[in-house]
Amino acid sequence: MAKITEKFSNLLKLYKTTKIKYPHLKPISVAQWILESGRGKSELAQRYNNFSGIKYRTELRDYARRVRVKVKDGSHYYAHFFDLESFIAGYWANLARKPYQGWQKAAKTPADFIRFIGPIWADDPEYVQKVLTLLPEAEQRLGLFSAKPKSVTNLNLPNEALQERLLALFNEEPFIRRLRQTMFGHAFGDLLADEALAAILSQNKSSPAVACCDGDEDVEAEPRPGPRSSRPVKPASRYIPSPNWSSRNGVRIDHIVIHYTVSTTLESVIAQFQKRTGKRRSAHYIIGRDGRLVQMVRDTRKAWHANGKNSRSIGIEHVAMPGQQIAKAQEKTSIALLRWLMAEYHIPKANIIPHRCVPRNTRCCGDLFAKYKTGGDPYSCRVQRDALQAWLSDHGIE
Repeated sequence: MAKITEKFSNLLKLYKTTKIKYPHLKPISVAQWILESGRGKSELAQRYNNFSGIKYRTELRDYARRVRVKVKDGSHYYAHFFDLESFIAGYWANLARKPYQGWQKAAKTPADFIRFIGPIWADDPEYVQKVLTLLPEAEQRLGLFSAKPKSVTNLNLPNEALQERLLALFNEEPFIRRLRQTMFGHAFGDLLADEALAAILSQNKSSPAVACCDGDEDVEAEPRPGPRSSRPVKPASRYIPSPNWSSRNGVRIDHIVIHYTVSTTLESVIAQFQKRTGKRRSAHYIIGRDGRLVQMVRDTRKAWHANGKNSRSIGIEHVAMPGQQIAKAQEKTSIALLRWLMAEYHIPKANIIPHRCVPRNTRCCGDLFAKYKTGGDPYSCRVQRDALQAWLSDHGIE
């Protein structure tokens, strides 16, 4: 295959673990990005994280800023995406605009998808065919055909003629590629073009059913081993985006910083985190006294809550005034969220810390965990940290 840039390689790595509503369209979207960016070599891709030639629209303000760029046919305003994650989200957000209305109904196969959006996206009458030609490369780059498919030799079917025909089909890569583009192909994923397919087809009726489809979170970290039912579930939340965030620049999440708001209502904190002027700050999550959970910054982005720990941490605010301890409903949501974050990002209990233990800190988390405090300055880092750790242990987190 032709060489790709390091940035394009990083985009593909991120896209593999990014959950989208139509995962079977990942290969065709990558094929489009290969064509538009010249495998990541275009100026738009290199300088502006724009791998698909998207022009700036106000609908993209949460993902990009406007930049004027000279191209072959003149000078235009293009989207300068904040980071790779913003580009992925912005690509799909761009399709929500009026010119593309109805594309979801044409999303049964990758070919149908590009045949719908292609003529709108580009004036080139050969654009759709160019993208489709790059689909096999995109599939391979996403690991869908990382090696030559193994031959299927036996399907254990009673009808020899049927078995002969099916064997011929299953050993033809073009057929497997088309099959993978269907909903059946999405459900069985990498089992296709593999000897395991024969095992599936020859299972008797007593074999367990194959489960399909995860939840609908926007972004999911690298899948963990083991059954999904054994993993903590993220508590229900409302997403209200804050403009106050920046890129983590590839830094891994390995800490959680606990805060309290020094305010009385959830709404006042939301308003504070949405300010675009003056002192701007944010956190990933806010938990109200009644247990309501609001997310304001995506986990994959850096919120502005803990100075030197911002790049590597998730920030959780708890609505409370000085002297107030954590409320019961709030506590229940907080524990559920912490369990999920620890499992999702492999964060050890010791790395859940109060804001007081971060450089240039405040007295945060105030009195949230006052019942667990021991002797000494009640607002020192040591006392706050020990109280937080004792609270976690008291709720079965070790």
